[in-house]
Amino acid sequence: MRMFYDNWKKKTKLEKAGIVTLKLAQDLIFENVSRDEIVSIYVKGSFPRREMNVGSDVDTLIVLRTKKYLSELRRLDKWGKSSGIIPYPQFAGYSLWELKTGKRIGKGNGASPSRVVKHLKEYELIFGEDLTKKNLYMREDKDDFEKMVRVFREKWLPDYEKGAFDFGMLVKQTFWLIENEQRVKGNTPPHAWKKLRDSIKNKKHIIYDAWEIRNNPKKDKVARQAVRKKFIVKLKKYLEKVD
Repeated sequence: MRMFYDNWKKKTKLEKAGIVTLKLAQDLIFENVSRDEIVSIYVKGSFPRREMNVGSDVDTLIVLRTKKYLSELRRLDKWGKSSGIIPYPQFAGYSLWELKTGKRIGKGNGASPSRVVKHLKEYELIFGEDLTKKNLYMREDKDDFEKMVRVFREKWLPDYEKGAFDFGMLVKQTFWLIENEQRVKGNTPPHAWKKLRDSIKNKKHIIYDAWEIRNNPKKDKVARQAVRKKFIVKLKKYLEKVD
């Protein structure tokens, strides 16, 4: 099977490293999960979109027939984050039951099943069955947006202020928050950060702040902290406004 990156021209150093990481991730999946249990393996995130930066990882999405190996994928995901590999591999596991019902088994790792289903067509299939043709569960856009707003308010922001949630991840989730916002408005937002930013003409919108922080980080520690503080204030105001 040809891989999505085979036709890429002028691969960056980070993309070349991402290819190595992906091959390692595939090997680890097949070593630790029975092939009979694997329905599909997708690659998602900034790597296939060619939007990687120094903080990017390589996201794999593994769909299983049953819940049997979900705990093994959670173990692999934990290992990947602490492996020291750059970019490091991520392993998000779901059973078919989860994607059909929209419910999670245990704590899970990764986005909600509904969010995964909505974006399947934008992911790159590298093994198994194309699930975009299956009748899977998708929550209403309004419900997705409201839930994400609650998670920002009740978990991610408080955890960030306690030092338990990474600022870069907060910025990353802001992009997907805005994607949900645009869906609620009846738009069809592109599933790529730069294209999503460019689709919003109001340059005072928080997505422009998120883009600038992600792509032009301040090297000076004091300046970086000032930018982060300003972003958090603007994010809180945004979350209040959406009420």
